[in-house]
Amino acid sequence: MTLAITSYLQQRRLLRGTLVFLDERARATQTCPEVSARAFADVIDLSAQAGASLDEITSAARESGRLIGQVVVALSESAGAARHVAALIGRLGEGVDEIRDACEQMRELAAEMRERAARSGEATVRSLLERFRALRDDVEQRFRL
Repeated sequence: MTLAITSYLQQRRLLRGTLVFLDERARATQTCPEVSARAFADVIDLSAQAGASLDEITSAARESGRLIGQVVVALSESAGAARHVAALIGRLGEGVDEIRDACEQMRELAAEMRERAARSGEATVRSLLERFRALRDDVEQRFRL
């Protein structure tokens, strides 16, 4: 894109210089009739060059516009990707909260198991182990561990 803009600016300077020269030649033709035929031929040649320069400027401007359009599309896609990443991070945060809650439940259940095991018999421990395993299975299934 920088090349297209540089080319555009160079062609614009060339066209401006050509127009100034044409204006000077036209004035010289009016004041010196003996050089008017040669000056007129120079003016015609320079007019053709100015037209070619104008074509190049138009082409560079179109290319610049096309490239700017590509930049706009890329920025739009980038913004969409950023929104998608933000949504994924939000979902990740929710998952972390769920894991934290499940870990807290497991910790509480483990503490309860330890306390009951110290106070009671084997049947209560089995019941707590079954609850612990069910909670563990639920966590594994939810998070596909």
